[in-house]
Amino acid sequence: MYSSSFSARYAGGQMMIEQTAAESDVSDADGFCRKIALMVEMARDTPTFFDQIGACISLICNAACDHRVKVRGLRLKGWGWGWD
Repeated sequence: MYSSSFSARYAGGQMMIEQTAAESDVSDADGFCRKIALMVEMARDTPTFFDQIGACISLICNAACDHRVKVRGLRLKGWGWGWD
């Protein structure tokens, strides 16, 4: 179905959906996971990631709103910051 590297990025969206209280409330889980996977690719391929971090956070929030995924918290492991 997907390449193993895409599957790993897609899994990020799946983990976010798992944190939603009622997964049945999620609208188009596959679409949400694809948006998150594409954002991860963009972040990975952008040499100036921190210049694009606002766009990444915006994409996550917009995708969560569009697909009704509750964003419970964000932790960027190893960077020492995030929100809960």
